[in-house]
Amino acid sequence: MRRAALLSRRAAGHLTGCTTPGNRPVMPRRTAGREEHSRNGSSTVNSWRQVLAALANEKLRIVFAELVLDDARRRGIVVSEPKRTKALDQLAAAGLAVREDGWSPNPSIFRTLLEASGGAGRREGVERFLVAGRIDQYPANKRQRYELLRWIAGKAFTPGEELSEKDVNERLGRYTSDAVTLRRYLVDSELLERTRTGSAYSPVTDGSGGS
Repeated sequence: MRRAALLSRRAAGHLTGCTTPGNRPVMPRRTAGREEHSRNGSSTVNSWRQVLAALANEKLRIVFAELVLDDARRRGIVVSEPKRTKALDQLAAAGLAVREDGWSPNPSIFRTLLEASGGAGRREGVERFLVAGRIDQYPANKRQRYELLRWIAGKAFTPGEELSEKDVNERLGRYTSDAVTLRRYLVDSELLERTRTGSAYSPVTDGSGGS
């Protein structure tokens, strides 16, 4: 594991493109205007911090790997043994794989890169409960949960609009895999309510739930 950690630190400089004389990785600077965010909170070009945060999460990493393998099967892609050997060497050089009694992945590289960028230590507010803009966990603290729900409501809905249950679930699906539970939390927190006819939902603009 110590070797894997060392590879992670070295790869941090390799993957980000440069290092300082002390082998400390230097993360690329953000370019103004490169990350344009739409009203629903998603970005047209995903932040590299979001990508690293997603890959540092074990569950998201496994699902992503499954998507890659499924896509390869659908397209009939098979990597020959010579190419596989070369690919493993390249992954090791990048810090993504390590050879200790056989090959194994080195997932700590993503957390190492994130920490090197300063991103892992500066998560504040609702960002503490999100991974790649989606809910990773709900806060146990009532006030913190309300702040997270209020943030989502502000991103997902426009004041005054009325939406069917299907439309509400589609909006909330941008932030969670369980839109039904999130919708219920929003209603319970008085951030979302049924219209008088009961056939639609509308965001509450003056709710004070959770305060």
